[in-house]
Amino acid sequence: MSSQDEADEYQEAQERTRQRPTSTRTRDAAPILPTNLKEFPGQKGKWRRWMCKTNAAFSIHGITDENTKKQWILFYLNLDSFDQLCNIITPREPDDLSYSELIRIMEDYYDPQPLEIVENMNFRRRIQKAGESIDDYMAALRSLTKYCNVGCDKCDNLNKTIRNQFVFGLMDKDIQKRLLEKKDLSLERALEIAKSMESSDKGKEEMTQKTPKEETLSVEANEVNKVQQASSKEGKRDLRCYRCGASNHLAKACLHANTTCNNCGKNGHLQRVCRQKKDEKGAAKVQRVNELEEIMQIEEIVEPKVFIDVRFCEDDHVLGNVKFEVDSGSGISIAGLKYKDEFFPKEKIIPTKKQFLHYGGGKLAVVGFIRVSPVVGDRVLRNVNLYFTEDRLRPPLFGREWIKRAKWVDWNKVLLEVNQTEEHVSRVEKGELVEELKREFRNVFQNTTGKIEGIQAELKLQDNASPVFLRHRDIPLSKRKAVEEEIERLVGDGVLVKVNQSREKCEKAFLKMQKEMQSEEFLAHYDPKTELVLAVDASPVGVGAVLSHRYPDGTERPIQYASQTLSKTQKGYAQFHQYVYGRHFTLITDNQALTKIFSPEKGIPAYTAMRMQHYAIFLKAFDYDIEFRKSTANANADGLSRLPIMGGLRYEMDEPEAVQIHLLETIPITAEQIRIETERTQEVKKLMQGLREGKVVPRGLLD
Repeated sequence: MSSQDEADEYQEAQERTRQRPTSTRTRDAAPILPTNLKEFPGQKGKWRRWMCKTNAAFSIHGITDENTKKQWILFYLNLDSFDQLCNIITPREPDDLSYSELIRIMEDYYDPQPLEIVENMNFRRRIQKAGESIDDYMAALRSLTKYCNVGCDKCDNLNKTIRNQFVFGLMDKDIQKRLLEKKDLSLERALEIAKSMESSDKGKEEMTQKTPKEETLSVEANEVNKVQQASSKEGKRDLRCYRCGASNHLAKACLHANTTCNNCGKNGHLQRVCRQKKDEKGAAKVQRVNELEEIMQIEEIVEPKVFIDVRFCEDDHVLGNVKFEVDSGSGISIAGLKYKDEFFPKEKIIPTKKQFLHYGGGKLAVVGFIRVSPVVGDRVLRNVNLYFTEDRLRPPLFGREWIKRAKWVDWNKVLLEVNQTEEHVSRVEKGELVEELKREFRNVFQNTTGKIEGIQAELKLQDNASPVFLRHRDIPLSKRKAVEEEIERLVGDGVLVKVNQSREKCEKAFLKMQKEMQSEEFLAHYDPKTELVLAVDASPVGVGAVLSHRYPDGTERPIQYASQTLSKTQKGYAQFHQYVYGRHFTLITDNQALTKIFSPEKGIPAYTAMRMQHYAIFLKAFDYDIEFRKSTANANADGLSRLPIMGGLRYEMDEPEAVQIHLLETIPITAEQIRIETERTQEVKKLMQGLREGKVVPRGLLD
């Protein structure tokens, strides 16, 4: 077949393909699988983001049918989320759901609409974390504003809100101070300044840390040279934090950003990395201080303890395996002389002039060190120092010197695999030791309460200390019986003493009662032979009176108090008649005019008002003297007259008043008729008008 024939046949095949119905092609063609889509992780708050990515995959691969979409979503749910979906829709099955129902159910469970006030609180609390970059911090703030309802992307209110929280939450105080100094600061400008200063700080750190000072492990010149040579052979740049000297982080993530240096007194770094040297010897002196600071942590107890296997070898021959306790608080690796004699008996110990302190502050007896190359993990840690103490049985410690060199070890994994310290005493030995202690100190291990005889305890309290009463704690009803039984047991053993009353309160109450009995306010018994004094006073709302005895020394003691809000009828009642009738008494009043009007030595004035004459006639039946006393000195009666009891008063009327009221209610004339007749009579009408308006009624009108 010629090439022309092949071209014609290919063209005919293409034409047949174009003429094929679209529905048939779609039905016969297999859908393209979105194989690059990861299954849903089943985490809260991740559904909307995952669906956004899933919809993008559906769009790329041309999947538009909702049933197909539903099947793909069910396929890409992990097992836990699929089980959770089945539990939510039980007794229905996932295939019974529509696409929209599936999306709604999953969204309601895994990504429900959060509360606006909670989201605003989370946004206000968000500050920059340690080691977090400016871009990451800004992205986190923008993410938190999604449900805060503070405006849209183009809204100025949203940008101001993010700008304020961005500035307030910055960890770097220098950047924050620079932004606070700017006037009319926009969000974009704040982000630009912060990122610029962040980049500048990183550049300074890298320039500073390109030539770090070698960490010397001794002040001797030959040892310093050895360390420098070893460091140069490695040929690696050891970047360290200029705040604390550590190599596992930079200054931005250091926890000592606000720590005060003991050498220069400035904030932001430790004494071990301080650049100011106060002593002429400089590095030697600082190095010694650093050694003391590091070794201070050697014996710090870490619970639970972490161990790592270390293997010692010599000429491909394994000398033995030792479990070292990982102690990041110790600056060196150290062990007892027992391990030196066991694994390195021929090695000569190199003396050291270093001084070491243990955790308690005392000196640690270190005899020296040797150079070893232990196997840690699957690699050799070459030419490191292993120190030894005079304590032969001291457990070996894997210190920071070895930790820094063993960079291939995954320390996070090691720290998570915690092994508890093995006990050196067997269970049998423990049991024997406990039994021996019980026999030796038999009284201590008895189940009875002990008591110290012949010793008086003394409690030293602060000056002016006073006891405080605290109510008993509420005990659950189910536990009350057991608590009461325990209290009774302690009382029976003499540990607790039951107290029914407070001695201090009883003494205080007795002294107060004794004082009150001696005071003027305390009532005295009525004595027929002692002079009587009646102090009275009246007010617009009531009357008050005090009946007292006047003793030969001039003092007065009350016998009875009276205070009453009086009705119209009660104003004529006699209150102290049974006490004063037939006795000579002194009447006290704060109205000086009454002393003249009602004086028993003077007669009744002829032109006295009729009511006053009635009072004077009434008082003639008593044997009394009348005295004037100022209102300030008559406060007892005056106060009682102004303390009326408003409730419970009954209106009382005398018999004539009652008869008149009864007649008004029974006569055949009504109030309406009286009103009408009053309006008709001019004289009565003028009288009523004068009474209402307060005008003088003409005399002739009343005749």
